[in-house]
Amino acid sequence: MPVETRWLIRGRVIFSQALGDVSRVNFDLFIADIDALMHERTGEIHFVQDLRMLTQPNSNFNNVRKLLRVMRGFDGWYLQFGQDENPVLRFLMSTSAKMLNIRTRPIYPDYASLRAFLAGYDPELALPVKPLLYFSDADLQAHLPQDMIDKIEREDET
Repeated sequence: MPVETRWLIRGRVIFSQALGDVSRVNFDLFIADIDALMHERTGEIHFVQDLRMLTQPNSNFNNVRKLLRVMRGFDGWYLQFGQDENPVLRFLMSTSAKMLNIRTRPIYPDYASLRAFLAGYDPELALPVKPLLYFSDADLQAHLPQDMIDKIEREDET
């Protein structure tokens, strides 16, 4: 599963996307990317995750523990969109956030509502109007069913 993690707003907002099923190796690379970016911070740092293309979250306890360890000292919002119908993921994230005093919100159904929240919190954090899509059409075709691809394309058009 490809995972892309990079700055959406340099030094302030980390943006991550996952595609397909989460493997242990890719999860470890994802953790390493977050750790590296956290050291480049320029102020209060926020983390935005696009989960629309995630077909199977890797929600075992060890992976949640790894993510929480790298986020110790995290002082911004941890925000996700695209998996609001996944009760297991919602439970894991809310429980984990409470254990580490990480500020989080319920998983947003779409990018627009997440963007509005963050802009209301800090006007300097005006995110791009459309979410970035890091993956090629070939990647999407290889990892996702067509109905998911169609849904993502419809969301990105609005």
